[in-house]
Amino acid sequence: TRWSAMADLVADARPGPLLVVLAGSCLLLVPNSLFWSLTLRSLGEDVATGTVLNASARTLLARYLPGGVWYAAGR
Repeated sequence: TRWSAMADLVADARPGPLLVVLAGSCLLLVPNSLFWSLTLRSLGEDVATGTVLNASARTLLARYLPGGVWYAAGR
């Protein structure tokens, strides 16, 4: 069955490399947030880098949520 095939794929997964890749992806948000903070400041907006980082992380998460989640969340 498909479930047993998926179980076979996941059975050999190692969480260490997955966590390293996930942490690296999260760290890439920092230079992106710094860029946007500097850009907004050059346009006259006084926005803290932490605020931009928070907004970037939330929008990134929302971008990858499946569409079916929004239907269930809206009920």
